[in-house]
Amino acid sequence: IHTLMELYDLLPPEAGAEVVAQAVADKPRFPTIPIRPLRSAAPLRYPHWVPVLAQRDDLAPGAVDGDVVADGAALLLARRDERLFALDALCPVDGASLHGALLNGYTLSCPNHAGCHYDVRTGARIGGGDALVCHPVKIDERGRVMVGFDMDFKPDVPSF
Repeated sequence: IHTLMELYDLLPPEAGAEVVAQAVADKPRFPTIPIRPLRSAAPLRYPHWVPVLAQRDDLAPGAVDGDVVADGAALLLARRDERLFALDALCPVDGASLHGALLNGYTLSCPNHAGCHYDVRTGARIGGGDALVCHPVKIDERGRVMVGFDMDFKPDVPSF
């Protein structure tokens, strides 16, 4: 019984045990081994497609729709001829909504900041600065417009 009580520190302190207890408290009982991750843990990504429009023709050529919410994210859809583009609907300058943005060719003009223009094919800000996040877009077998989340975006721009 004495051994069990000693293992669980249930015995009353002995005379002169204060000095020994202080010496034991000053050094750790078990050595610590530093554990470092081998590589930084990237957040898990689960690529998936979310429908945003019932048909491609729900968005006219040259039109911009900044009121789309899909998968918890505010999106801006833009259509140039037959190509559709999906971008985040918040301007990286200050987080203002891009609702009311204008599309001229492949250039999206921010309604909140003069001189703030983006290329809808890549999301890059024309003249430098933070880019808009772009999402892949596809048309499924039923004709719905689908936007991809948690997947890599590969811009389709011409090379010269």
